[in-house]
Amino acid sequence: MRQKFSIIVTSFGDDASILIKDVLRSKVRKDFILDKIVLVKCGPDKFNFQADSRITVIEEKERRGKAAAINKALSRIKSGLVVLCSADIVLRKNALAALLQPFENPGVGMSSSRPVSMDDTKTYCGFLNFLVWEMHHIISEKRPKGGEMIAFRKVFDKIPENIAADEAFIESEIIKRGYRIQYAPFSMVMSSGPAHLSGFVMQRRRVFSGHLQVRKLNNYSVSTMDNLLLLKSLARCAAVRKFGLKQAAWSVSAILVEMFSRFLGLMDYKSNKVLFMWPKYRRGNSK
Repeated sequence: MRQKFSIIVTSFGDDASILIKDVLRSKVRKDFILDKIVLVKCGPDKFNFQADSRITVIEEKERRGKAAAINKALSRIKSGLVVLCSADIVLRKNALAALLQPFENPGVGMSSSRPVSMDDTKTYCGFLNFLVWEMHHIISEKRPKGGEMIAFRKVFDKIPENIAADEAFIESEIIKRGYRIQYAPFSMVMSSGPAHLSGFVMQRRRVFSGHLQVRKLNNYSVSTMDNLLLLKSLARCAAVRKFGLKQAAWSVSAILVEMFSRFLGLMDYKSNKVLFMWPKYRRGNSK
C-alpha cells in the first residue's frame, strides 16, 4: 500500500534552499509518495529554489516558536505521514528513504534519524556537541528517541505551543496511542551545535525543561532522562572512540555542565519560565 508523506521545515533566518533541494532530489521507496513540503519561515530568510506545486511557504510576521510553526504546518497537511526537521540540517545520501522505511510496518508510529555533528572536535564546545550526538546514537540503539529529523504518523492535529521539546512531546503522543518508535541509524543528518559554552548550556537547559514538561503532560520520560543509561553510553562512547587524556577530561567536565544545565532547566520549569522560544545562538538555529 502506497503511503503519502509531507515534510515540515521550520526556519528562523536560515537558508532553506539547500535542504529543500536535497529533499526534492531524494529517492525513496516506491511505496512512499511526497505530497507536500511546508516551509514555515520567520526572519530574514533567504531561499532560492525552483517553483514546485508541492511547496507551501508560510511566512510568520511574529515569531512564536517552533511548536507554533509546527501547528501551522500541520493544519495544511492531509497526508498520513509527516517528516519534521529544521532548515539548518544537511541530509546524507538516502537519509529520507531510511527514515521512511520503518513505516512499512503498521506498528511503527515514529522513526528518528541519526544526527552527526559537523563541529570541530578539537574545540571544547565542538567536542561537547559531538558528544551529545554520539551518546544519542548509542542510547537510541537501545531505547529510540527523537533527534534532528523525525517522521511520525499524523494521529494528532496540534501540539502545545509552549512546549520546549517538540520531538519528545510527539514521541510521547505516539507511544500513548499504542505505536512504537524505531531508530533509523542509516538516516544520517549533519548538524552544527552552539559555538560557545553559554549557548550550549542554554540548549541543554531548554531541552531538560522541555522533557520535564512532557513527563508532566503525558507521564512519559524520554530515554535520556535515565541517568544510569547516560553514564553507560558515555563510557561506551569513550571506549569506542578511544578518548585520550584531553577528551576524557572534557567528558568529565561535560557531566558537570549537564548537571548545571539541568538545574537551570529545573528552575525554569518550576517557575513556569520554560524557554520554548529562545534567542538565536548560532547560524542555522531554527525557531
